[in-house]
Amino acid sequence: DIYVLHSASEAFPNTLLEAMACECPCLSTDVGVVKNLLSEDEIIEVGDSNAMASKIEKILSLPEDTRKAMGIRNRNIVQAHYAISSVVRQYEKKYADIIS
Repeated sequence: DIYVLHSASEAFPNTLLEAMACECPCLSTDVGVVKNLLSEDEIIEVGDSNAMASKIEKILSLPEDTRKAMGIRNRNIVQAHYAISSVVRQYEKKYADIIS
């Protein structure tokens, strides 16, 4: 129903990307690159368990179509920025810049 990353520290949370790719609504603590992945409404300060519980309740109380739309948006973010074809293009550009 919802994926929650409650880490105290992360660099690049692969499990969050996997949940996003599965069209799951997500919440996360403010760790690593999470601000590049989720909206501000889906990010909680590390250690704020009350805010986490409140946000979980809020998302679970949303209409199903709203939660579905959140999941679709998450998948679109992953496909646009982290699909293997996108990653390959980014590496190719970096190597081309190094060579030239």
